[in-house]
Amino acid sequence: YHAWSFSHDGLLKVARNGDRVAGFERCGYSLQPVRVELLCGLVFVNLDAEALPLSAQAGGLEDEIRHYCPAVDGLVFAQRDHCCCGSGPSCPHRSTRSRRTGYRPVRHSGESAP
Repeated sequence: YHAWSFSHDGLLKVARNGDRVAGFERCGYSLQPVRVELLCGLVFVNLDAEALPLSAQAGGLEDEIRHYCPAVDGLVFAQRDHCCCGSGPSCPHRSTRSRRTGYRPVRHSGESAP
């Protein structure tokens, strides 16, 4: 669905080359609502908009996350392709990042942890 654009209410506005597809109707390709919730700074998406809230489905999850990761509120996402210092792949800060997730530990003051 490259080069498709949608309105803020999810209606398909433009579908490149859609006019060349026999029987293509933009109204049949609107975005559907989903349930979105925040928990410990993490975004959870449930494709079932009618589903019970996450807190009802996974009671105690926030407590468990905070137990195993007390600094969860201080985590920030660090891009893997470049660093704020501009060094690129040879960045001296790369060793402080998790290569698997792209997250790095951060002190509450905003400075990188060693």
